[in-house]
Amino acid sequence: QGRKRDITFIRGVQQDVMKKQWEVYKLKTINKLENSRIAKKVGYKSGNMLNITGGKKQTQGVRAVQKSFESAKYIIINVSNGIFPKTTL
Repeated sequence: QGRKRDITFIRGVQQDVMKKQWEVYKLKTINKLENSRIAKKVGYKSGNMLNITGGKKQTQGVRAVQKSFESAKYIIINVSNGIFPKTTL
């Protein structure tokens, strides 16, 4: 007979997106690289300066790295709770 799964599947995730998230997570935690260097290594568009709230500037690609790192972290937490591939808590 059919058995219940231990993991709940939420929705499909594109393989290349999850691969980039994992690569960002590895480079940030293991290699301790800066966000701008990670953006270039992973292939996020970078180099230009963006205006952000408060009159500050941020290198393009840095925000994408921050979001990917956060998503990868949440995937790890959610997998340990039996939910995959949910990228938010």
